[in-house]
Amino acid sequence: LATATRGVLRVRLVATGRAAHSSHPELGESAIEKLVDAIVALRGLINPNATAIAMANHGHVAGSASALMGTLMFGLGAIAGTLVGLFEDGTAAPMVTVIFVCSILALLLNIWGLAGQARVAAE
Repeated sequence: LATATRGVLRVRLVATGRAAHSSHPELGESAIEKLVDAIVALRGLINPNATAIAMANHGHVAGSASALMGTLMFGLGAIAGTLVGLFEDGTAAPMVTVIFVCSILALLLNIWGLAGQARVAAE
């Protein structure tokens, strides 16, 4: 969900790998690892720019807002990591569950924020 956009850029990433027998995995090449590296690199490009765009109209408090955003990301990451660790059972289920719950919370906060903007605009 986005409250405002200035277009879209669609990219198709293709990676190739080489299969290997499980007794000699070092002979293979993982296409998934290449794609994960690409996604991490793209997030490193997108996140700082999204933050800068979000604060563009609030220059007088940009430093405080940036500090708050960094603290929240660090703190929420620590909480999410702790929750995953507490419910660790040898599968990906705890991590998937924490990501799902965080996604639902983010959606609800976004809806709540948009409703608040609509109320302010109506007044």
